Amino acid sequence: MKTRDIARALLGILFGFAVYTLAGRIAPAGLLVFNVFLLVVLHFAMTGGEAAGAVMGMSCGLVQDAFSRSVLGSSGIALTLVGYLAGSFSQKFDVTPLRRLFLFLFTAAAADLAVWMVLSSLIYGHRPDTAGGLLFLQPLNTALGGCLVFHFIRRRRERRAQT
Repeated sequence: MKTRDIARALLGILFGFAVYTLAGRIAPAGLLVFNVFLLVVLHFAMTGGEAAGAVMGMSCGLVQDAFSRSVLGSSGIALTLVGYLAGSFSQKFDVTPLRRLFLFLFTAAAADLAVWMVLSSLIYGHRPDTAGGLLFLQPLNTALGGCLVFHFIRRRRERRAQT
């Protein structure tokens, strides 16, 4: 792994943490309906493959667990699993067209939420709090936001390549 890749990973984690912290202060319900750490993991999974997705999933998941009320490790396991699978899938299939990207992001976000809910229910012994169903909007909102973010990143790279 190159020093540049490690620096990009650390910047990605710091960016996710900054957005997570700001959203928690401005609109705490925003943390329920949008998962910025998942987008960081998916970006690295799509660009770096299975290993990058798994390592970023573990790192972002532990940061997310450390600063939430979740059991330490439940987000880490969920994001690691989703990061690995997303990296594997994105290396085999082209997920750059907008419709495929949305479907890919939505499926990954739904899988992350499902794994997290199963782990949390196993650990706590009861169903996790869904805030009246608000939590179930997370895959949709994360996929929509991710489409915008990844579209912006792709456009930026295209502009750099032209100059």
